[in-house]
Amino acid sequence: MTLSKETIEHLFREYYASLLSYAKLMLPEEEAEDVVQDIFSWMLDHRLRLPMVSSEAEMRQYLLKSVWHGCLNRLRREKSDREHRLWYQERIDRQYAEYDPDNDPIIRRLYAEDVHGLVSSLLETLPQRCREIFTLSKIEGLPASKISGILGLSVSTVENHIYNAMKQLRSRLQK
Repeated sequence: MTLSKETIEHLFREYYASLLSYAKLMLPEEEAEDVVQDIFSWMLDHRLRLPMVSSEAEMRQYLLKSVWHGCLNRLRREKSDREHRLWYQERIDRQYAEYDPDNDPIIRRLYAEDVHGLVSSLLETLPQRCREIFTLSKIEGLPASKISGILGLSVSTVENHIYNAMKQLRSRLQK
């Protein structure tokens, strides 16, 4: 998808304030401003390589997810001291669960009464380990670090299982 400079400027005027508010949930204001501005600057520089979007809703989702990744990347760069790694990982886990734009709508949809039967059958289609980790994370509400300790897996393995489960469930729910 090729976006013109004018289109990107329109998107900037339209969404800057709301994206900034979202970024400030995770970062101080000055850093949040940098993240949002960097995203629009990157879009201007790479407008020939932007992913295909077919609607304004998809563009909003793309921008929101870009800000989310930008904030998480900023947080990762800030914390390199060894004694802060545990604190940092817990903060990332909390923010992942609380601020991921994909998280709440899917979980609400998964547990709405009218799709409870569908969810149960979809969960059964997941591989056993993936289903177990997804259940501990999204149903029991345990953070990835705690699941990692319980199951004797690395945190990244647990996060990969959660990501894959969400991806499979989203795909099947959309069908």
